[in-house]
Amino acid sequence: MRRFARALGVVTVAGTVALTAVIACSDAKPVAPTPRLDVPDRDVAALHLAIDDIRERVIPTLGHSSLIGNLSHAVDALTLALDESDTTALRVAITQTDDALAALAAHPMSGRVADADLDVVWLVLVNARSMIASR
Repeated sequence: MRRFARALGVVTVAGTVALTAVIACSDAKPVAPTPRLDVPDRDVAALHLAIDDIRERVIPTLGHSSLIGNLSHAVDALTLALDESDTTALRVAITQTDDALAALAAHPMSGRVADADLDVVWLVLVNARSMIASR
């Protein structure tokens, strides 16, 4: 290890310890890069507007329950994934939102929820899926 450290120009004890820690923690497995969204900024901005509409107009009209809380958290995850331009995170957020929406639609209280409001969320999911369909 010391020869390896000297070859890299690390000659201090602290440097050797730090280098050992980095090598020990890496398990020598390469980390795959996070797939980035490759879509025009205007499409991302339009999806952000639609998500803001869900957050500001649709979710408040639904009331308060754990199902609605799950939908709200899933919508927040969509926003975060778009902000980070992370394709994998967006896929996960789409699945979470889809599951939360399906649970809400299947619940007996969903009769009080306007179909148009739920359709807004479904449409946002369709658009989000189209952003990652070819990736």
